[in-house]
Amino acid sequence: MSWAKIDDQFHCHPKVEALEIDTTLAAVGLYFLALSWSAATLTEGKIPRHKVVRFSGSATGYALAEELVRVGLWEATEDGYQIHDYLEYNPPREYALKHKDELSQMRSRAGQKGAEARWHSKDGKPIANTMANDWQNDAPVPVPVPVPITRSSKRQNLASAIADTRAFDSFWETYPVKTGKGAARTAWNKALKKADAATILAGLASHLPAWAEQEQRFIPAPKKWLEEERWDDTPTNGNGVDPARERRERLASARDMLEFRGEDAARRYLRGHDDLITELFGGTHV
Repeated sequence: MSWAKIDDQFHCHPKVEALEIDTTLAAVGLYFLALSWSAATLTEGKIPRHKVVRFSGSATGYALAEELVRVGLWEATEDGYQIHDYLEYNPPREYALKHKDELSQMRSRAGQKGAEARWHSKDGKPIANTMANDWQNDAPVPVPVPVPITRSSKRQNLASAIADTRAFDSFWETYPVKTGKGAARTAWNKALKKADAATILAGLASHLPAWAEQEQRFIPAPKKWLEEERWDDTPTNGNGVDPARERRERLASARDMLEFRGEDAARRYLRGHDDLITELFGGTHV
């Protein structure tokens, strides 16, 4: 028998509290069934799509799975789902197979010694102490990572989780290419370990003017953009040119043309760039 490890503060973890209230019980039930199945079958947290229907009892299980992905308890994969940070707190398949017999023997010895520790003191009187041997401490390690149970910290962590979820929704609505939302959400959660949501969204905003002039096929998929940390990149117009620099140079050329060749030539040069015409001629378009 193998362990599926769960924190006793799971019920108040920010990710759990971020679940939609009307689906919380069903989503958590799906999470636990999938976790125990993965531990028993040694899939290292991988959950095939067809198991979602089996565990939930209907096709609505996919909606529950997406809810678990939304709050960060699961991650979307090409053939199903991955329990977030499963291998951070559970042994890999190879280790579990290698140490299965050894662990069984250790538990047998632990049970015997633990019984003696619980029920008999040195003077032979029964006691009710818990087992204290180091090797017996293979009880569940917290998953997700435990958080302080003070009310203020719970409120702060919940607010942070909700804010991150809403920030991704904002990112998705703003990003011009709508492909691979589940994969993008997974990449988003990983990106938050490298930069805060405000920095990522600011980086996205800086790229939008250049992308507005490009065909969508030249714009990277949101998952790729996040994985490659492109929020730190200098925006380009697809030709490797900084749009801000290009704008400054175009405006400077137009001023030279206005001075040496006249207004008509400058306006022709700026045709299609109404913002530059407005800046140069004060809003008089002809």
